[in-house]
Amino acid sequence: MITARHFTSLLPFRVPHWRLNRVTEMLRHRPQPLLPCRMDDHPIRAYRRLLLDLLAAGDDEGKILAVKVELPAVYAAHRFHYGSDYRMRQEIEARLLAGESFQEIASKLCADPKAIEYYNQIFFDVCDALDHSDWVTLTIRGRTRYDEASGCTRADVERGYVMRLFGYCGGARVVDSLVNPLGETKVPENSEEIHAWAVAAVTQIVQTAGTAAAVTIELTDKNKMRFIRLARRLADMRKTESGPSDVVINKHIQAALEWFKK
Repeated sequence: MITARHFTSLLPFRVPHWRLNRVTEMLRHRPQPLLPCRMDDHPIRAYRRLLLDLLAAGDDEGKILAVKVELPAVYAAHRFHYGSDYRMRQEIEARLLAGESFQEIASKLCADPKAIEYYNQIFFDVCDALDHSDWVTLTIRGRTRYDEASGCTRADVERGYVMRLFGYCGGARVVDSLVNPLGETKVPENSEEIHAWAVAAVTQIVQTAGTAAAVTIELTDKNKMRFIRLARRLADMRKTESGPSDVVINKHIQAALEWFKK
């Protein structure tokens, strides 16, 4: 019977995937994988069993299917983490940081709530530490390196960083707006409303994309003067040599910045 918490879960700077690391440590032991100890809880034991069964199944589709049927929620969490859809994984983590329940996340992603719970426990154990803002901030920053090691492109890494940061700081509604910028835009009911809808849609997209991009911009000696000039143009809102179209773009950018300050 498990009577004690694993010491790794008590460390002040634990990584969110500490259970994954523990299972990896157990399976890499030679000549035989380590057996669970008294402190290894159910998620560790369940994931260890899944990986051992998958290794034993090899390329046999029948045996792999049997593993899926026997441990469906654990296997689904495994697929969320190691599947090619990085965005799904990043969205799950952003919503966990936003404090959404497993049921709420599952309903939005058409997933099994138990699979979301296993994902949280095995790959992104943060729900019991969201009050520790310094640790969460370090975790969000560290997750960019984790994404890079997983094969994400630079764009995917930046997108994941923005989603996690905005989810933690802004909550579920902010994540919803990043995933679907037009989610709250009223759909036109007749031809007269199409123009107003298009303007609202463009404004919403510019606000969301502009704010997200601003978080990932890195100031360097080469680009800092460019941003200073842009800031002055936004402040003055004067017409430039580019013509009226440039003024319109500046207005959208200014609206995005004002929205972010709220």
